[in-house]
Amino acid sequence: MGELVADGTVIAKHVLAFGRDEMEECARALDVLEEAVAQAVPLGGALARDAILLSADTGMLESPKIVNRRTVQVSALIQPGLVPGQQVVLQSQVIGGTWRISEAEYAGDTHGNDWTVALTMHRPLPPLVGAPVTGGIGP
Repeated sequence: MGELVADGTVIAKHVLAFGRDEMEECARALDVLEEAVAQAVPLGGALARDAILLSADTGMLESPKIVNRRTVQVSALIQPGLVPGQQVVLQSQVIGGTWRISEAEYAGDTHGNDWTVALTMHRPLPPLVGAPVTGGIGP
């Protein structure tokens, strides 16, 4: 088994056999366990559940910041489901469409009003292999 370490944290392991324990160890180190369930998502893909609508009426706090053509940053009120891997339908005057949360930084205080999440979102990647093509040349 080989390890990739960054800043003292194991960020990837190469396992040649069944590596449930190793996968759980990596997931805990990277904080990618949600409700004690590992979420396996294809690179650039999204969780297999309904998208969350995020707009000024549903908790978005300010206009999205466009980082580049595939990345936006959004500030919103904390709500269930705003976790990395979740698809979001973004509606604003600046930009819209379907996005995937890649990073979420939560801020909250039981003695204050700060219950926000800073989201970095990317456009979901299309599947590598699509539906079979019909017609064309061949037998």
